[in-house]
Amino acid sequence: MTTIPGFIELDANVLTPQSLYIALTNAASSTQQKISEGAQQLAGWEKQPGFFSSLQTIFIDTSLPFEIRYLAAIQIKNGIDKYWRKTAANAISKEEKAIIRSRCLESGINEADRRLALQNAIFVAKIIRFEYPSDWPDAITSVVQFLRDTAREDKGSVHLPRTLLILLYIIKELSTARLQRSRVSLQQAAPEILQVLGTIYVDKVNSWMGFLKSGGTHEAGAINDIDTSLLALRVLRRLLICGFEHPNRNASVQEFWTIIVSHFTELFTLTMHHGQQLSVREPIEKHLIQISKLHLQMVRDHPAAFVQLPGSIDVAKSYWQILLEFSKSFGTQTTAVIGTDGDAEDEISCIEKLSLKGLLLLRACVKMVYYPIQTFKYQQAADKEERQQSKDAMKDAILSTDMIREMMETLVTRFFVFRARDLREWEEEPSEWERKEEGEGETWEFSVRVCAEKLFLDLVINNKEQLIQPLLQVFYAVATLEVTDVLYKDSIYAAIGLAAPVLHSHLDFDAFLSTTLVPEVQTIHPRYNILRRRIAILLGQWTPVKDINRNLVYSIFEHMLKKDDPLNDLVVRVTAGRQLKNIVDPLNIRVEQLVPHASSILSRLGALIQEVELPETRLALLQTLNSVIVRMEHHVRQQLWSNFNPNEKQVTPFAGTVISILPPLWEQAGDEFLTKQVILTILSALVNSMKADSRQFHSIILPLIESSIQLESETRSWLLEDALDLWSAVLAQADQVGDLLNLVKHIKPLFEMASDALRKGLEITEQYVLLAPQAMLEQSLQFTAHFRDLISHMNARQARGVVTHIVDTLFQMASNIGGKAAVGRLAHIINETNLLQHILLGLKSAYDSHQSTGPNRVTTDIDGIIETDYFTVLARILLFDPPTFFTVLSDALSEPIQTILPWLLTEWFSHCENIGTTTQKKLMCLALTNLLNLSPPMPSKQILDRLQEFMGLWSDTVAECIEYTTEGEPTEGRDTLVWIRSVHQDDGGGGDGGGGGQEYYADSPEQIRRRDLLYADPVHTVHIKQHIRGRLLHAIELCGGQEAFQRDWLVNVDGHVVQSFGSLQII
Repeated sequence: MTTIPGFIELDANVLTPQSLYIALTNAASSTQQKISEGAQQLAGWEKQPGFFSSLQTIFIDTSLPFEIRYLAAIQIKNGIDKYWRKTAANAISKEEKAIIRSRCLESGINEADRRLALQNAIFVAKIIRFEYPSDWPDAITSVVQFLRDTAREDKGSVHLPRTLLILLYIIKELSTARLQRSRVSLQQAAPEILQVLGTIYVDKVNSWMGFLKSGGTHEAGAINDIDTSLLALRVLRRLLICGFEHPNRNASVQEFWTIIVSHFTELFTLTMHHGQQLSVREPIEKHLIQISKLHLQMVRDHPAAFVQLPGSIDVAKSYWQILLEFSKSFGTQTTAVIGTDGDAEDEISCIEKLSLKGLLLLRACVKMVYYPIQTFKYQQAADKEERQQSKDAMKDAILSTDMIREMMETLVTRFFVFRARDLREWEEEPSEWERKEEGEGETWEFSVRVCAEKLFLDLVINNKEQLIQPLLQVFYAVATLEVTDVLYKDSIYAAIGLAAPVLHSHLDFDAFLSTTLVPEVQTIHPRYNILRRRIAILLGQWTPVKDINRNLVYSIFEHMLKKDDPLNDLVVRVTAGRQLKNIVDPLNIRVEQLVPHASSILSRLGALIQEVELPETRLALLQTLNSVIVRMEHHVRQQLWSNFNPNEKQVTPFAGTVISILPPLWEQAGDEFLTKQVILTILSALVNSMKADSRQFHSIILPLIESSIQLESETRSWLLEDALDLWSAVLAQADQVGDLLNLVKHIKPLFEMASDALRKGLEITEQYVLLAPQAMLEQSLQFTAHFRDLISHMNARQARGVVTHIVDTLFQMASNIGGKAAVGRLAHIINETNLLQHILLGLKSAYDSHQSTGPNRVTTDIDGIIETDYFTVLARILLFDPPTFFTVLSDALSEPIQTILPWLLTEWFSHCENIGTTTQKKLMCLALTNLLNLSPPMPSKQILDRLQEFMGLWSDTVAECIEYTTEGEPTEGRDTLVWIRSVHQDDGGGGDGGGGGQEYYADSPEQIRRRDLLYADPVHTVHIKQHIRGRLLHAIELCGGQEAFQRDWLVNVDGHVVQSFGSLQII
């Protein structure tokens, strides 16, 4: 066993320096078993007191191996994140924190190995972020004092660089802290740090600059100085940006800024004219890059302060001069043929890096003028004045008419041009190059050409009057077939495309399209694939902003997606595929123009999707495919089928291509849920467009749905919404349940999910009831149990309504399939699952609430709409099977029906007066009237006692339903809710009347099922007056005839109610 001198060997499970060393040794070994044992032991100790201070003891012991010390540092750093906060579980104690704090600064300053010093600096900064200034008030003061002390030491000492490294990470941590306190503390300490650090930087720069100018014998000392000044500059860059709220108002900042500006000019001149002879060229160039980062950060974070700082306007101008110098060589090595040369341009030069920073800085200046940052922070009048002065000064100095014209010309003619490196990457890595050129996210900040495009666009949009005519002049000179300089033409077309929002009213694009672009896209020349790619982008930029000849546009894209054309390489075809989305997305397109080209375009697009390998590219092309299919709408169906034969149903190659590629793409996607989302969306669009014809593909679609909605699926949370939409679309087009029945088991978990998935799950449940009523009735016990749980916990009125509507549909389907027997079985099932009990208790609470008044009134969560839904369920049972109605009500509440009817009928009749929909009121009237049809021993007396309420309901309902051909005509009248199938067979809606029309083939099977259910509903088959007459005559007969009926029951009804009912001429 390895031992450390002076340590006593103890049990390995007890935290001691020896056991800790052994655990670290195991964790740092190359054997997986030892690594696992060591990591497990360290994890077990991290909550014990003294663990992290013991780790620090090992870390600062320079006699131990590097690997052990490095791992100890990592453990400390991770432990600070987890346990340093006072509120953390098993937080490090105050005493242990004090031990760690007392040793971390000195150990970091004395550390010889830079890798270990870096880790020490990181966890010191994390500690200060938590502790400064409340628990470690002298932390920064101590670091600054170390700076003063170490600055006077010998040049070979590591103390100063290590102190600078610690300070660098302290500033990083404090500047990114979420607490305002930390940032304020940094700003309070910033002036003192700047004074000390600025002196060190200037002294070191003067030292090594003197060595370079006059020579000397101490080259090693000069190299140490240049490394130290670079590190100091990195610290200063962050300090100036984050340590001062208004940097321009601090005299020390102004002084240092002046020094930095002069250093930038001097160092740039030195590298440009003598760089090849300098042995320290690389660190000098790093100084330039750091200074340029400072300039860029200052203009972005403190735009007004940047302008107010001395020499900043000249700095901005100097960057433009650098860009002009760089433009002379940018792209000069570009060759005419892709794939040659370019090797010399692989290494990014210092001037290119500075030019890129210059483009970003100039763009920030443009944004400062045209898009000033809005802030919610209160501003003093002086702040507002300062911002306005800075904006005016920048506009006058940088954005004069001559300056912006020069910028535009240089950007377009110099920086828009492809370089040999770009062309070689196009040839060698076409997929990667195309993805990079797409410029998604913030990648544009790392490309000179793409950044130049962004700056150009800002200039053109905000300086239309000055730039439109010069730009058009250049364009007209180039946009001819005689000009064959492809790279130059590509750059001009790029500018015209970017400026489309500005130029659309100044340029006859249709003429340009027909006379120039169409011939160019057909030109066979080795260089013209560059131009084809640009034409695809150009059309994608112009089509959304101007109405142009889309027939030509679709023909061009159809041509560019053709793989067997040698000029349509992968980059051209992928670019065309991407840009096609911009062509078809606008809402104002005329689909009939796309129809002739759709089959070819989508077939080629489908083949391209199979060809590409990058997930991002495949996803973009799938989105284009989806956009085209959605735009085609019902036209897709005509394009998908040729020589349609109901017996054969042969699919065209396009349909076969699109459908067949999706399952393999699904498998390739793995956990890439974005790709799978688009695939599901495409399938939904196809199913909705093809309607019933999509049934041919259900066998392909159903496995994808099931894999998306399974509980064990890792991508379920991302795919569920789209999978449910597709599931619903498939159900709507299905004419028989078939394999769809296998998915029913996946519905029930949806009832336990959030609102959107629950809502969709209930909709799918209803679709299954319509499609496979027999199967759903067989499973009604499980479903109604879930329904009971849902309406017991739901607060949403709409969701409760969906549940009761499904139960209503179940009763209608049961009646249609099995008559009274099926309705009775279903009624007993909803009673067994206590769903009926919940409905009745809800209605009883509504009754109690309506019967009470004052401050002690009974409250209920059953409002009018929910009460109507509940009564609808009762009405269906009573309408289809009255004897069962009494049986299940009594069983549900475990009470005699005689005690239930009084409150139930009182509430029911009262509620009917407030039902606003005629169809629902008629349903209630039909059901309640059925009570008169009961024979003894049913409770006829309790029912006939309510004859006045019956007559009031009859009068109201008949008045709403019956329409007479002549006013007051003593005829039966027409029940407007009774729809004759031969006339209204294609009315798909409810409402108070039917509609007529011819049969449309576009009707989905589900629309037909809903229509069939609607026309079978007694509300639309039973004449209201005839129903009332039949039930009333039966009741009169049971009472012993008209005289007995009038003597015993009608006499109790108010005269005006009897008169109103009599005017209906029912009997």
